[in-house]
Amino acid sequence: MIREYETANLNILRPYYYFKQLLTELPKLRDDKGNIDPTKSEVLLPWSTKLPKECGKPLRQKSSGVIL
Repeated sequence: MIREYETANLNILRPYYYFKQLLTELPKLRDDKGNIDPTKSEVLLPWSTKLPKECGKPLRQKSSGVIL
């Protein structure tokens, strides 16, 4: 589980929301025997562009360098 947490962080994801997405969507991908087709689960990989926006960390805005 720690490896998945680190991978989520490296891919600029918020681990809580990413794990929530995994635990919600993986059961939906099971067939009659409980197996998951790897090609269907690709949308849940940490680098997938199809993950919900809530899974991603908000990007920091660069400051203009102006001191007020």
